[in-house]
Order: sequence, then C-alpha cells, then structure tokens
Amino acid sequence: MRLVGALIALAVVASGLLLTGGATTAHSASSVQERVSPQKDYPRMPRSCVDPKDLIPQEPGICKLSAYRHVRPTVVLWGDSHAWQMIPALKGATKGRNVNLVAFLMGGCPPMDPQLNTRRKRQNASSCDKANDVALRYVLKRKKQKLKVKVVIGGAWNRYLSHLRAGTPPDESYAAKMAHELETDTPRLFRRLGKRRISTDVIGQSLEVPPGASCRKGRTPFVCALPRGKALQSEGANKRWVKNAMKPLVGKRRYLTTNGAVCTVKACRGKLKGIYTFYDDLHLSATRSRTLARYFKLTVGDVARR
Repeated sequence: MRLVGALIALAVVASGLLLTGGATTAHSASSVQERVSPQKDYPRMPRSCVDPKDLIPQEPGICKLSAYRHVRPTVVLWGDSHAWQMIPALKGATKGRNVNLVAFLMGGCPPMDPQLNTRRKRQNASSCDKANDVALRYVLKRKKQKLKVKVVIGGAWNRYLSHLRAGTPPDESYAAKMAHELETDTPRLFRRLGKRRISTDVIGQSLEVPPGASCRKGRTPFVCALPRGKALQSEGANKRWVKNAMKPLVGKRRYLTTNGAVCTVKACRGKLKGIYTFYDDLHLSATRSRTLARYFKLTVGDVARR
C-alpha cells in the first residue's frame, strides 16, 4: 500500500518495517541519507508490529521498539502517524539509557480516551478506539504496579482541528469523524492521565507540505523552502487548543516542538545540510527525525537513569 494514497483517503495514515536509529549528527545523518532513496526514508518498525504491506500498524497492540524488561522505566510513544514519524528521534533519545521504549500507534487514529469501560463496548468498538484503549490500559496498569512510565503523545493536530474550525460534519469524511471524537476524547484522556498522575508530554504540530505546493528543485520529496504559515497552518490556534487540553496533566507537561530544527520565524526548509526534511508531504524523513533526538532528552530523563 502506498503511504501517500492512504493518507489522502484517511487524512493521516502511515505504515512500518524494521526500526533503526539513534542520536546522530547532521553530517553523519546526511551521509546515511545519501545511501537511502528519499522515497524509502521512513521510520521502520519491527515486522512483529506491522503487516508487511503497511508502514504503520493498522491493528491495536503494543510494539516493543527496544530490548524490554518489564520492571525498568518505560517510555510510551502513543498516537497516529505524526507520532510514528518520531520513532527515530525517540530511539536516539533513549539510546544508552536504562529504559524500555514501546509504542502504541495506528494510522489516522489520534490519541484519545474512548471510555471502553465494559466488555460489550470493547467488543463493538472501532479499531482506533480499541488501539487507544489498549494503550491506556497499559499505562494505567504500570502506574498501578508502581513502575515508572513516561507517556509521549503525538497527533496530526491541524488535520483534525481544521475540521472542527470549519464545522465539517463528522459523516463527511474519516478525518472529520476523528476530529469530532478528538474534540471530547483527547481532553478526557489528558484529564485521566493527570488524575492518575502519569507524567505526559505532547508533541506539537509537525510540518506538512500544503496541497498544490510546487518546487522546481524537487517535489518527491519536497526540497524547497516553504513560508512557515504554509508549512504550519493555523500554528497558533492549534497550539492554544492542545495546550489548553493539556492543563490537567501533571509534572512538566511539555509541549514539544521540533520545528526549530529547519524553520525560522518566516520559513521552513525542505532540505537543510544535505538532509531532506520530508519523507512525503505529511511526514518527516527518518533521517531528519534522527537528528531531533535532543528535543526528547529531558522527556526521557524524567524516568531514565543511566
């Protein structure tokens, strides 16, 4: 399945294979990327976590992205394809630390609390609701067992919130349906995590190439500079919505922005220091993601020890 086609249909879908990664300099990252076709430079997941025809899981479940020992501190990456794209960054941030790195990811499925509090509800729930329920139960269980857990949540915020601002009916598209669920269920998730005192950070809005953008230097992936307002549409409004929803969270409750790696206040670069920013129009390249590990060091440090 070609990722871009799926994303157009579902608004925010991606897929996965075998994960590699780690902290890296821009120079070494550029050298690695030169050996990889830009169209294949996507985050890779273990085969046990994803169907071979996909890049990101489309079924609920945990993916263990590192060697796993139940009793040691655990970093949980949770969300849709905009969380998935940060796998290489989290791999780099956790490298050499005494932590597990696990993920609960599903394409086109924002992080939410679906309130599946009965067996019947769980049986009749959508795959997205089941995926979120599995993730929530995992972190709540670790908290109950008094095991250290750090949650890192990510979502294609603009993709959902733009439908809410436009008043798009939920039956008009899959993305609109997810948007209406996110409006109530994501704030409820943050309230629940806060009430249980589960340390949680949230990845802010990520870069995208707007529909119709042209670039003579190269379009697949996009390599030209974009006005920041085009690459990060409704940036201020999206940040206000997410940060308001985050208020019940405890601890540092960081709103993590990585866009400074390629953006100024006016523009965002499609290629910088030999590294492509994008894998496709909606996601960062794996090589670019690997250079973002530093943005997650404090997050990992909340639970990790060397």
